[in-house]
Amino acid sequence: MTREHFVAASGLYRLLGRLWLREVDAELLTELQTKPLCDLYQQAGGWLWDGQVDQRELLEELAAEYCRLFVGPAQHSPPYQSVWMHGQFESSTTAQMADFFDLLSYERPIYADDVINDHLGIQLDFMAHLYQQMVFADGNSEAIAALKEIATQFLARHLCWPARLFESVRRRAESPFYAAMIRMTGDVLASETGQWLTAVESH
Repeated sequence: MTREHFVAASGLYRLLGRLWLREVDAELLTELQTKPLCDLYQQAGGWLWDGQVDQRELLEELAAEYCRLFVGPAQHSPPYQSVWMHGQFESSTTAQMADFFDLLSYERPIYADDVINDHLGIQLDFMAHLYQQMVFADGNSEAIAALKEIATQFLARHLCWPARLFESVRRRAESPFYAAMIRMTGDVLASETGQWLTAVESH
């Protein structure tokens, strides 16, 4: 894996984390239609709307869809690891997440202060931070090796679970925006997991 891969992966994970953590607001809507984020988003399989669409109406539709899919109050799909792996919110999973955060001095996004550590958006944002550290460590083979080990462990322990969530949301999503987000996230995790496992097995 190259420095260019680390940079691109960090940006993509950061975007995916933001999409999972909050409904789309006007600022993000504009960024998704503007280079360079627009290129990254489209290359990853993101869905872009007609430029003639009414922005206020679109934001209201996306906010309602986000709430229906992920927030509730009923028949929603909470994007939390402990819910899907253990059937309830579980402190041990969030504590394990905190251990990884401490390893890399990771600080959660300020717009995610009301979610628990094992939210998928936080996990994706942590991966963005991890890749960013790889960029900063470029040329330091010892640091890169340590970060790769953390990435391998984190993917295996904390990003091994979302397939059932994706399937649940895929069946209920009405907006092409969120249907595309599910595909994007699934494709990224499948590709990344494959690359890291291959790298580990080759050593």
